[in-house]
Amino acid sequence: MIVNDSYNGSTVYTESIHINTLSELPPLIELNLNGYLNRVLGEIKDSVSFSHGQMINLEKEFEKDSLTYLRNWVVPKYDLNFVIRDKSIGIQNYYIQIRLDQYGQILNSNWPTEHFDDRNKLKNRNQINDEAIAYAKAKGFYKNTFMIELRYRKHHDSLNWVYKFPLNKDETKLNFQDYYVIEIAWNSGEIVEDYNVTLTKSESH
Repeated sequence: MIVNDSYNGSTVYTESIHINTLSELPPLIELNLNGYLNRVLGEIKDSVSFSHGQMINLEKEFEKDSLTYLRNWVVPKYDLNFVIRDKSIGIQNYYIQIRLDQYGQILNSNWPTEHFDDRNKLKNRNQINDEAIAYAKAKGFYKNTFMIELRYRKHHDSLNWVYKFPLNKDETKLNFQDYYVIEIAWNSGEIVEDYNVTLTKSESH
């Protein structure tokens, strides 16, 4: 159970400047950003480094696309990406994307606001693995090969271990694969969701 996410790239904006270091941010933005990281990451912050980011020119962005009611998200002033590398908790690479407005308010983040700031309070990964396998066996969906991901779930405000067990192949779905999915919250060790999902072959790898 090692998290090794690939590079998460950059969101495409109409007009933006790429940021290479946090020192390029205005002092107030950097102050609020560091305060936020200290609050939500706690001791884990020492395993976090800045990866890449952008400062968006909002005036030019909305000059070219002013129909804001068509958007389902808020365009930030700052779009920043960090990477966690902490093998003690099984993370080789996990990217955190944080979006802030021009005042330093957090608009969006894929790290929980509470309960994920202490390594010792995260449930043992081997126990989580055993729990997922036992549950899948009890439901009759266990397969020797399965996929594991660590994903932030906004509706739970939680980091969940996501287990995907392949179901019997449906020959009518040539380019698709069905999975039985179990999600376990890392901080509580509880199964918070189980469901079926259909993925394309490219999504399955």
